[in-house]
Amino acid sequence: MKISVLFSCQHAMLAHALRALLPGTEVPHFDLSECRSLEAQAAVMPWLLDSDLVVTAGVPPEFGPLHDAALAAQVRALRALPSLSFGGFHPDTIHIHTPDGGTLHGPTGQYHSRLVLGAYLAGMMEGEAELLFNRRVFSRLGYLGAFALESELMTRLYASYGIDLSAALPRWRARGVFMHSVNHPKSHVILDLATLFCRHAGLLPDGGWAEGISVEDNLVNQPDHPVFPPLARELGVEGSVEFHRGGERCAANTLDLRAFIAEEYALFRAQPPEWLRGADRVGDVLALLG
Repeated sequence: MKISVLFSCQHAMLAHALRALLPGTEVPHFDLSECRSLEAQAAVMPWLLDSDLVVTAGVPPEFGPLHDAALAAQVRALRALPSLSFGGFHPDTIHIHTPDGGTLHGPTGQYHSRLVLGAYLAGMMEGEAELLFNRRVFSRLGYLGAFALESELMTRLYASYGIDLSAALPRWRARGVFMHSVNHPKSHVILDLATLFCRHAGLLPDGGWAEGISVEDNLVNQPDHPVFPPLARELGVEGSVEFHRGGERCAANTLDLRAFIAEEYALFRAQPPEWLRGADRVGDVLALLG
């Protein structure tokens, strides 16, 4: 059997999980973000056409022949599975989109702080921005309730695809922080998600989890933000104020809050403020700061 995975940055872990769950299955995998050109689409298409099942995270029309509607008419079987995104541990983390459709990259790659951006746009000094990382501000911005809200939204999303997370989510929660960042789940989460997908697709029988199987976590050394202490105390998990640049986890790739703010401010100074103001919910921070 061959299952092709056309997915987000989670494609490799999902493919590894499917191979582990379905021994003997061939699982080629492709990063959708690298399939924007006609050449890349043409290179991927033969793999998809030769597969018994194609799994996508939902491919939009701008990907031409890889768009779900176009693919469904050509491949043997197509199933959509949402890429897992969860901001309950990192409600301050945002992406800043550029006018050309790209994403602004900074000290921690594509991830930025809503609070730091808001403080910068409000004209606050770097030291003043650092003082905003407290329980009162987090409460006012809804950060302390983000876990419950994100859990409900995620559960509803997967339910709409026929996947019930009611048993999985408590499993993940029991293991502490189950996300590296807002869109990078840990490997045990992807393994459980793959298990649920296989059950729903009729590839595995109902019941039980894939205990004793481990999946390589290829996202563990990607950039990430910490679970800040005010939120960590609320959730009963370990907190930190250390930001990871990416790569090996060592002092050279680690920023404390003060250093992170300094690098973010330097980056923001080089950008047109009019489109920085369009970042996700930065208006909430500006309203709070008055």
